Amino acid sequence: LSGVLGGKKEVRSRRSSPEGNSDCSHDMNPSSNLGTSEVLRCRMAEREADYTKVEHFSVFCGTWNVNGKPVSPVEQFLIVDDPLPDIYAVGFQELDLSAETLVLNETAREKDWVMAIETAIGPSYVQVKVMRLVGMLLVVYVRQDFRDLIHDIDAQACGTGLMKKMGNKGGVAIRFKFNMTTFCLVCSHLAAHQEEVERRNEDFHDILSRITFNDDSCIADHDMLMWMGDMNYRLNAGSLDESNIRAMALNDMPSLFKMDQLIHEQEAGRTFAGFQEGPVLFQPSYKYDPGTDQFDSEKGRSPAWCDRVLFRGDGIEVVDYRCHMALKTSDHKPVSALLRVPVRHSDPIREKEVFTEELFHMDRMANNMLPNVQLSTLDLVFSDVKFFESPAQYVKVTNTGNVPCHFHFVSRLDDTAFFPPWLTVKPASAVLRSGKSTTLTFTVSIRPNLLTQFNRRPSAEKILIFHLESSRDFFLNVSVKFTPTVFGRSLSELSVLSQPRLEPSLEPQARDRTTALSCSNPTSENSSRNASPAVSVTSMMGPGVAAHLAQKASSALDDSDHPPRPLWVLFDALIERGLDTVDLFFQGGRQRELAYIREAFDSGDYDLGTVGVRSIAEALLVFLEALPEPIVPFRFHSACLYCCGARAACHELIETIPLVHLTSFMKLTMMLTLLLSQSSKNHSNRSSLLSLFGNVVFRTPPDIESPKERAIREKKCVQFLGHFVQ
Repeated sequence: LSGVLGGKKEVRSRRSSPEGNSDCSHDMNPSSNLGTSEVLRCRMAEREADYTKVEHFSVFCGTWNVNGKPVSPVEQFLIVDDPLPDIYAVGFQELDLSAETLVLNETAREKDWVMAIETAIGPSYVQVKVMRLVGMLLVVYVRQDFRDLIHDIDAQACGTGLMKKMGNKGGVAIRFKFNMTTFCLVCSHLAAHQEEVERRNEDFHDILSRITFNDDSCIADHDMLMWMGDMNYRLNAGSLDESNIRAMALNDMPSLFKMDQLIHEQEAGRTFAGFQEGPVLFQPSYKYDPGTDQFDSEKGRSPAWCDRVLFRGDGIEVVDYRCHMALKTSDHKPVSALLRVPVRHSDPIREKEVFTEELFHMDRMANNMLPNVQLSTLDLVFSDVKFFESPAQYVKVTNTGNVPCHFHFVSRLDDTAFFPPWLTVKPASAVLRSGKSTTLTFTVSIRPNLLTQFNRRPSAEKILIFHLESSRDFFLNVSVKFTPTVFGRSLSELSVLSQPRLEPSLEPQARDRTTALSCSNPTSENSSRNASPAVSVTSMMGPGVAAHLAQKASSALDDSDHPPRPLWVLFDALIERGLDTVDLFFQGGRQRELAYIREAFDSGDYDLGTVGVRSIAEALLVFLEALPEPIVPFRFHSACLYCCGARAACHELIETIPLVHLTSFMKLTMMLTLLLSQSSKNHSNRSSLLSLFGNVVFRTPPDIESPKERAIREKKCVQFLGHFVQ
């Protein structure tokens, strides 16, 4: 039958819709031209119970944050009482904490841990798939007896760290089809720290919505979904002191578990909606002194059930849910769940009979009727669209015909893409039953690389072609009116707009260009709370740079030479408030705070109020990424990278870039130097910071596509920047 239906593309059942809509089945390719075949899939999915039977299989789901420790035996983690599981899904976090792994996403430890798993479970299992993102690793095995029943295998990853890109936090997912039942297994590592509940919720929703597999399905589209990992949800313990919390963790776990953040957030509908979990009858899995069963004695952090296994799917039963206290190498204990999962398989004879019935039924309908739909509107107007916001509008599609219909968007002859880069549409394709409706969601999101274009031309318009298979086309007009912002403007533009006042101690005649390098905010008093007296701008300059600036001391600043005020505000806020913050540039901020920063800058009010430093740090990186010309302009890149090995040549060369770029470069390197001077408090790593900002300061042009060439270039960028960061 798969040959008749056009290959191995799966039948999507009622349970497959990510929005929980049982009336439509989402197509796997917006450009596909399957017509009747897709309608047949939909009809066969509806009658699945007529030709399928259910058999139960056992699935082991395990998670362990290994805290960067070397590989160790995992038999006590993976071996369960007979009968052995039919499927193993094992997830790890913090596999490797080195800066090289974070930046290059490469580690030798992946192979070591995979070998440890295979040693533990033995030769009766065969590997289905391995997926890793930085320190997150997910490995799936199945008993050899069932390997031929596993197909349509795919794996994807999603980073939710800094700027929603870095892979130190995020998730990896493996999907496959077991007989007729679709599985999706997810391993995630969500945002850390007690107070970051909202960020953890955002990470979950990002992973859920952003991971899309090659057949255009997403995580929520699967019949059986198991989600494991270091969720990092802590305890809302209120006024309880540490000793009471630890005593309850040992003697009164049910009362302590009522304070669990994940349970509270689930009940409020803010995260993991619709997911279930086995009864938590084990001690908190975090935080222990490595090598012991004693709770954290170094920093006294509260115990918490950080490591969890949740699931969603009809008929899943929990056989066992436990924490493996015997493994002591990490500050986390492994957690595992053994699940009994129903899997559908077909009766081939009965399936053929049902297929034949539906085929004849479709033939009769096709002879007498054509598809028809009604759209609630053909005009979508997005007004006052702002950066860091993603407004959405909705179009209701109703099948007014008498037959199921298949719709999808198609591109115009002069286009290569269905949608412009600032617009997403979900679903882009679906099969809709007669008399039923579905809702298309149109979301506008202006990414940093589009800001310059929209600042210059705030209006955009696009005509989308909505194609109804075997029928007519509809034309939807989408127009956008963008509100210009300081983000995405060039440094010279920002300088002309800024013109900050001079420090009171400087006479007007002394408007030398070193003024632009002042550590203080042009809009506020000097902030020296975190500044180190041992680090100054001039001490970081090469003699050539200092001489270049001194040469201009007697000349008045041009309008385009003033420090770009928004950038300076971000620098100074981080210098004043962020030097003690752990993972300052490696854990993202909050969306509403980023929108607040943009609103403050665009209104001319540069007071950042109580905005968190991580949001300020992310705003700085986004600001730099959105610059039309990076801090080191493109035309200087070849020379800079050529002399990257010679410190004196680098210092001599940097003085030739435009002054506003030079002062911004020196301000940035000062901030990084100050940040590293407090590394004992903020745990900053010089290699990681240089790798991160090297890509921002130079920004690799999009026309360089070779991974090898990009890697060599990025290494030279880091080397050049390192000459200016003490």
